[in-house]
Amino acid sequence: MLLLVLFGLSLSAAFAQPSRDWFLKFSDMIRDNKVDDAFFETEEAQQDPKYKDYLNTPGMGDGSFTSLQWAAKMGSKSWTVDALIDNGGDPTLAHEGTLTTPAMFAAREGNSRTLASILSKIDSPEAELSKVDEHGNTALHLAALTTGNAMAATAMFKSTPDHAFALIENGNGNTALQVASFYDSSGSFVSTMLSDDKVRKSINKPAPNGRTALHLAVSHGVKDVVEILLKSGAKLDDVAIKIAADKGHEELEEFLKGVRGEL
Repeated sequence: MLLLVLFGLSLSAAFAQPSRDWFLKFSDMIRDNKVDDAFFETEEAQQDPKYKDYLNTPGMGDGSFTSLQWAAKMGSKSWTVDALIDNGGDPTLAHEGTLTTPAMFAAREGNSRTLASILSKIDSPEAELSKVDEHGNTALHLAALTTGNAMAATAMFKSTPDHAFALIENGNGNTALQVASFYDSSGSFVSTMLSDDKVRKSINKPAPNGRTALHLAVSHGVKDVVEILLKSGAKLDDVAIKIAADKGHEELEEFLKGVRGEL
């Protein structure tokens, strides 16, 4: 009986959840890009099965992230992400609280190489890019909303021939193009999106509040973005000119009046 009790205790210890200190240590290693394929071949990793067994268990960072979610959120290098996936990390698991996937975290950080690595190891990139977080944002929305890294958008478009994910509306009813039109300060992200036929055909689609991509670009006041939209087929109306006037974008207002005079 004593042997059975001791044997039971030893099994419990073997399968016990790792300590908080262990998760913090591994979190730091991932953040600092000290985890790669070679690491999983080291004596430490070979003798400690937790490094593979708990890759998909929330515990990294503040305790709520899986290894891949944490790596993407921290902007880890693509080789770290590759090693985690190759050793059992699930690139499709969403954060339990925010529903943010590793691809979304990478897109939000503008980490195009890591994003491309994640998408290349997923069977259905289109389905993955169609997922939304708690606010209804896709990875493309998040890239447009934060860094505006056009390379991140390119990585998403290159990952799959079907770009229907680019037309998904977020919780506010805005497409990624509409979000990008407001936040893009250079025009590169908007240009990348408009290289897709489906996106270009949706250029005049209004959000629930009636605002189009052009209206949002005018509100932000970046002339380069406004010009890109107009050249791509955006419809210029009185609302756009009024927005420019109301926002005090005098130069842009005059430009739009000139464009309308030429139509």
